[in-house]
Amino acid sequence: MSDGPHLSLPLRRPWPKLAERAAKPAYSVDEMVDAFEAGLRRELREVPSVIREIMGGGEQAALFDDDRIGQLEAARSAAWGSALAAVAINCAIEATQSGRFGDDGFLHAMKAALREFALGQFRSMEEHYLGKAGIRSASSLRTRLDACLRATDLGAVVRKYMTSSARKMPNPPPEIRTGIDEGPHL
Repeated sequence: MSDGPHLSLPLRRPWPKLAERAAKPAYSVDEMVDAFEAGLRRELREVPSVIREIMGGGEQAALFDDDRIGQLEAARSAAWGSALAAVAINCAIEATQSGRFGDDGFLHAMKAALREFALGQFRSMEEHYLGKAGIRSASSLRTRLDACLRATDLGAVVRKYMTSSARKMPNPPPEIRTGIDEGPHL
């Protein structure tokens, strides 16, 4: 007997934890947001810091727009193997083409990248649940995941990433309640 389709979910850790919380109505949206932010922080570790350096800032940032896109394209080799990093480079190129650069451009690009990456993860979870648990469970899962995304401040996650080193960014696991008096919020 299985403990649920989230155990066989072919995604990297901690996304199966988010799928478990989304599939069980006993978890509140706030508890889902904790797991979601932990997953995003883990993925952000693999985004090369060179993207932020290329987006750059300062007084002369506008002088190197043409070169900036070429540098971002060249940074793809540093992003190899990370889906979020590849999406972040695409979003950084779009931000640069629309005239955004510096910290504002980086924040805009990373928020868009996190959103796009999260939607991809959510689609994978939903497809997996459709195959393993049935249509009713998958539609409920998608509704709860969408609520989780709306409740998450992606800007705050990116700003925290920007103020700390990507490799030293704290990533506490989501809280697990194990006490006999602890249960779902009513």
